[in-house]
Amino acid sequence: MRQETVDEKTLWLAAFLCMPRWRAAFRMASDRMKKDAGYDASEALQEAGTIPIAERSRIMIQFAHMCRELNPVLALAFEMLALRTTDDAKMIHSAVAGANGLLCSADGDTSQARACLRVWDDCARGKYDPAAYSKDFFEIADIYWSGEMQRIVASPKDPMHPALRALTKGRWDDAFGWLLAEGGEHVGAERAQALLDAVRERGYVQTEIRETIEHLYAVGTPSAGGWALAWSMLTIDPAKPDTFSPVLPQLQYALDSAELDENADAELRARIRIWWRGAEGEWTDSLTSIFRISDVETRDASYDREDEDLPLEPRTTTTSGELAQALGLPTLVVMPSARATKLNNFHAAYKDVVDAALPLVVVHDVSSIRAALHREFPHATAAVDLVLRDLRDGKPLRLKPVCLVGAPGCGKSRLVRRLADMLRAFVYRFDGAASTDGHFGGTSKAWGNTEASVPMRAIAQSRIANPVVLVDEIDKASDGRNGRLFDSLLPFCDLETAARYRDQSLDAEVDLSAVSVVATANDVSKLPAALRDRLRIVRVSSPTLQHLPQLAAQVIKDLAIEDEARHGDALLAVDELAVIGRAWAKAGFSMRALQKIVSATLEARDSYAMRH
Repeated sequence: MRQETVDEKTLWLAAFLCMPRWRAAFRMASDRMKKDAGYDASEALQEAGTIPIAERSRIMIQFAHMCRELNPVLALAFEMLALRTTDDAKMIHSAVAGANGLLCSADGDTSQARACLRVWDDCARGKYDPAAYSKDFFEIADIYWSGEMQRIVASPKDPMHPALRALTKGRWDDAFGWLLAEGGEHVGAERAQALLDAVRERGYVQTEIRETIEHLYAVGTPSAGGWALAWSMLTIDPAKPDTFSPVLPQLQYALDSAELDENADAELRARIRIWWRGAEGEWTDSLTSIFRISDVETRDASYDREDEDLPLEPRTTTTSGELAQALGLPTLVVMPSARATKLNNFHAAYKDVVDAALPLVVVHDVSSIRAALHREFPHATAAVDLVLRDLRDGKPLRLKPVCLVGAPGCGKSRLVRRLADMLRAFVYRFDGAASTDGHFGGTSKAWGNTEASVPMRAIAQSRIANPVVLVDEIDKASDGRNGRLFDSLLPFCDLETAARYRDQSLDAEVDLSAVSVVATANDVSKLPAALRDRLRIVRVSSPTLQHLPQLAAQVIKDLAIEDEARHGDALLAVDELAVIGRAWAKAGFSMRALQKIVSATLEARDSYAMRH
């Protein structure tokens, strides 16, 4: 059966958004789910009987999670079905922005669907009375989309530099939504989906934004570079003046080089002056974005309470938690204020974590994850099964403390990273080989360079309550005057202790019970008995020649992800595999060596093809 392309899936989404009623849209999504996954969502909803709209929304989110890995576009459709006209406007705007980003990247006519989404946005802004239309986004859009369509057709291609257009936005989330909607053709559907997922689930959207910037600069065209600069504006934090430095000079140059009418030029120069003042440290105590600050300052307006509650702000830590709560997803308060003293200036990054209900990554479709890992690591299927034994569908991610043991290059660290990727979890890597002290557990608050414990650093960086902390090469850690890694790890390997861990740097009792600690080692005999007792020791076998065809195919796939020129490379022939096998055996069957050998083989193949 032919695999459906991303464009075809996105055009299906466009047709879905043009449905005249919620019920019709749901039937369309249900039919698609039955076709793709063999699950009848319509029957399941009927069995639930008459239910409140809020409960219906939670069921739609469950359907979205069920089909996310199989068909992310269908998952987005169920998320749109979960939205209610009474939902927070910022939640609706972010969902519409994500859908717009996908539609704009499709190779086909999606203008009617984008017009419908404009009506959704207007409804969230209060332009229409939802009560007059059964509180149904689809019905409201069906009535008013044609007017929005006329505006889309009448709007000429915007000649202004995208960074300057972003400068006109009055809020961070408005800029984010506009960049997704208008710059979708440069970003691409998959990256747009990743940005949307980061906002909705993982909570570390800044990571995805930076990857998007790198992707655009790598394209190497002036147009892509302009969009990269616009996305870079979203990384600025007024509390950190140094974040302005990489962006402002380029932004000023774009403005100085632009041919604008007098009014537009005056408005943009007034705004950019506010940004320069931000670079000088004028708003380091601000809780809002530079977009909002410049909008207020240039319009002689005043701030309101809403300014301090932007769901997509780079520094907002409660956003993903609030969104998770609104969708009925699990959260955890890691740092209750009742168990914490006042934080000092060294702990600015943790102030927003206090009393914040951080989201928990939920596990979905363990069987598919297991099957995928078996394909990628055919030599380590037993290890995969042991690691996954703790995971349950629909439950928050938490692995019991585990140590993967095996020969160098057998793929231990990669296995952890791939598992986290499939779970959409955050991995914080700690280099055990470089550890000579016990600072993993945090340092004294009295020290000038005090640091929180590694698990708390992972939470502050990811903005989720259950990251994965990977302690690489734990057996190579050494002792020092300030303790040792082995002893500082012990509290985090015990569930009861981790739930009430006193972080001496933060001087706070924190709940780290949801953090997963995973270690790798070549030899566990060097670990203290107390630590070995707390870790599940899982042996990762080294690959052999019988695994070569499957592993080599995976290496080619990975190379194609890193280098687009490698897309379409033919699989290795029997004679090529034979040569690779001999070289690989000499290298001790290391996965790192296999990557180099396969890469050299493909380069040799290219060179031969060029000569002939």
